[in-house]
Amino acid sequence: MVKRALILPILHAFVDGELASRERIQVLEATRRSPALGRRLAELQQLKHAVQSAYRNPADGSAADTRRTVGKTRHRNALDHFFRR
Repeated sequence: MVKRALILPILHAFVDGELASRERIQVLEATRRSPALGRRLAELQQLKHAVQSAYRNPADGSAADTRRTVGKTRHRNALDHFFRR
């Protein structure tokens, strides 16, 4: 079983659109094999949508930038470890 600490950054990178096509396909295949992983990915996607919606319509009318830069190298290293056969 893959440790949660290893897969969570990969799922975040997937949701944020930071993975290459091949890596995205690998994540989708993994979610088909693991319903729990699929549910976690769906939760993260819903959370991202909720945060974006909140910042698009802030109560005080101020603009906010919710994006952050994430090093892709860290995610690629985690992907290599996760998908190593």
